[in-house]
Amino acid sequence: MNRMLVQYGYPEKTHDQIMSYISCGERDFVKFSLPEELQTDDEQIETCRAAYVSIYNAHFLDTTVLYPGLDKLLHDMKSAGIRLAVNTNKTQEHAQAIINKLAPGIFEMLKGDGHYPCKPDPTGALEIAEEFGIAPEDICYIGDSNIDMETAGNAGMFAMGVKWGYRPDILVSAGAKTLVETAEEIAPWFGL
Repeated sequence: MNRMLVQYGYPEKTHDQIMSYISCGERDFVKFSLPEELQTDDEQIETCRAAYVSIYNAHFLDTTVLYPGLDKLLHDMKSAGIRLAVNTNKTQEHAQAIINKLAPGIFEMLKGDGHYPCKPDPTGALEIAEEFGIAPEDICYIGDSNIDMETAGNAGMFAMGVKWGYRPDILVSAGAKTLVETAEEIAPWFGL
């Protein structure tokens, strides 16, 4: 994001500011990163979004890794027959590339932006439930942002917040029913 802002001569954002804009979808991420006077300028937002996407496309996999313990947890869950899906505000294409790099063969389904409305709209989450043939109230929706917790609530799913993500301080107020500090703390919830 800061590369794009510098490219257009706008002030860079702090790490905390950028983290507060993530999870709302690509367009809103760009919009809220721009100077306030430009946040209603649809043409400039789109110009900056296109520049951001170009930079992101070239670098989004450069340093992307799984959080500690997730590789084992995901493989253990998959081996135990637990059905796994991803519901994200990343574009379907970016999310698929990340999954292919970090967790190939783990997730049965992906619902991403561009094909489904952005979270906290529950459409993607509810389609996962429907396609899995599982009642929403029987699904544990695990996420690291307020948007994830709101999505879980909107879909009628159990919201588990992970504290290693973007905004751990607001997970409970956004609807988390439980919080975990590490991937290892998730395993007992699934009998692992």
